[in-house]
Amino acid sequence: MGADCSICLADKCMSDKDALDLGSHAEYHLSETLGTTGGGTMVLTTDTKQAGQTKLGQQRVLEDKKHDPLANWRGTWIDTSQADQYQCINEGKIFWSAETGHEPSELRVGPMPNQAILVLDGDETTATFEMGPPAVLRWSDSAVWVRNELQGTWVQEPSRNPVGEIRDNYFHWGGSFQHAPTELQGLPALPNGKVTMNLDGETTWAVFKPGPPSRLQWCDGEVWVCTTGQ
Repeated sequence: MGADCSICLADKCMSDKDALDLGSHAEYHLSETLGTTGGGTMVLTTDTKQAGQTKLGQQRVLEDKKHDPLANWRGTWIDTSQADQYQCINEGKIFWSAETGHEPSELRVGPMPNQAILVLDGDETTATFEMGPPAVLRWSDSAVWVRNELQGTWVQEPSRNPVGEIRDNYFHWGGSFQHAPTELQGLPALPNGKVTMNLDGETTWAVFKPGPPSRLQWCDGEVWVCTTGQ
């Protein structure tokens, strides 16, 4: 972990045009270069930088909310009734799994601060957002979506050796590792978004692949796969 790998080719889960529309607020990358951070990703290397970047991160959150009133809804969502499909929410739009055949759909802010309205195929449904963790969307048609916040147990691939567990944005290492719980930056992540952590004074990053099962492809070539919790 911690190797400098600045080139990685990201897969697409939406059209080029829609991806470009996401702009700098998205943790979604169509370019081959993933060596720079985007959106709200914070890379913490020293105490001085940590203080400055924390302030910058707070400013970005405020800017995101001003630009996108549904900024808290951003992420990759799993329909609990169809766990093999995921939808992406970003910039007030739902980007559907290819299997659905749906074009990106606009979300309108609902009557309550934690609600949004979707009109799909002429039918209107309302979603209510619950912060969690993990965050949950409860739809008026009884559908329930759970945000993939990487929660669960992770193992190395292909060896299946256990690595640890992700809970509440922290990676809790298995007993064979001499590491304290490590904060993950860049969550919630969109497909092919970058997740970073500071480990032993070095910043390392992975590309998030939602699967299922979810995978983290680390810049040093190591791959982790989630086995439970999603």
